[in-house]
Amino acid sequence: MKSFLKFSAIALALTLLVSIAAGCAGGKEPDVTTTAADESAAASAADSSSFGKVLVATNPEFEPYEYLDENDNIVGFDADLVNAIGEIIGADMEFVSMDFEAVIASVNSGATDIAASGLTITEDRKLSVNFSDPYYQVSQIVITLADNADFDGATKEEVDAQLKAGKTIGVCSGYTGEFYVTDPEEEGGLAVPESNVKSYKGISLALEDLRNGIIDAIVFDNTSAKAAISTPGNEGKFKLNETVLTTEDYAIAVSFEKTELLEAINSAIAQLKESGKLNEMLTANGIDVLE
Repeated sequence: MKSFLKFSAIALALTLLVSIAAGCAGGKEPDVTTTAADESAAASAADSSSFGKVLVATNPEFEPYEYLDENDNIVGFDADLVNAIGEIIGADMEFVSMDFEAVIASVNSGATDIAASGLTITEDRKLSVNFSDPYYQVSQIVITLADNADFDGATKEEVDAQLKAGKTIGVCSGYTGEFYVTDPEEEGGLAVPESNVKSYKGISLALEDLRNGIIDAIVFDNTSAKAAISTPGNEGKFKLNETVLTTEDYAIAVSFEKTELLEAINSAIAQLKESGKLNEMLTANGIDVLE
């Protein structure tokens, strides 16, 4: 796309030079017919250069969506998705690392333009940011020690009752797992007492306390839970109860001030879905492709 746009810009410049030369010489201006293809190319060129640098808030502690590789580069599915969107809309995507709790606030304040950090669309978050069309669906599940049988319920109702039975539950601060465990029942939560909930900034700290018996279980996003218990040193120590507690949609958060950027992102997501590229990126990051 970049080489095509460069060629279009050169062609346009040459046309203008010819027109100016003809005008200065007092000759008749050439009859230039604008075709639909010309207009489309011009619109594409304008769109591709209109966004410039886009600052992307993220918390790279959520494998396989965003995390740091051995060279401290932010990688993962969300990183791949954002970069692919940037290529389509002609934007330079620059990641800004921060605590997860600051991600939405940074977009709302204008410190960043968008956020990609395994963000679930919620009504509360919609008060602070716009959301793109969803790009993936996840659920909350339970992590326990491998030999624990206290959270083996086969239905959501059984697991909910076990989570409310007085055990200490670990959650990650600001994540929807925390909302599910602590919110009032009338808001869809379990209303587990604060004394029975321990919050963490990241899943690795929660798993460490689970291993040491400080907490009894963790409620966490299913895809990232699978990745977390499979990391070196964690294999065989934990297990998952994959009974679905919630169903949630991930999306990109966008500043209220960036309506054109939101439209471009939605168009790019649709294009990535239609082309199969989105599924390719999911598979490359070890994430199940949903039917």
